[in-house]
Amino acid sequence: MHADAVEYLSCTPTVFDAVYSVWGAVWFTDPDRLLPLIARRLAPGGVLAFAHLGLPGGRQLLIEAAAAVHAAALA
Repeated sequence: MHADAVEYLSCTPTVFDAVYSVWGAVWFTDPDRLLPLIARRLAPGGVLAFAHLGLPGGRQLLIEAAAAVHAAALA
């Protein structure tokens, strides 16, 4: 898919078993907008997988991203 991830996920009714990003949406998009949309579009038990460059504090960023997806899935 080549589109703005937030726009696409806002408009599509599709539910995904997995969403992945390699140097893409998860890295360059506001996580407060993107992660709740991903959570709503993931099937129960679905997986969000993404890769990015390790940064100082990167582990904390991953923990926060996982918590945001989890919270959005519960909402």
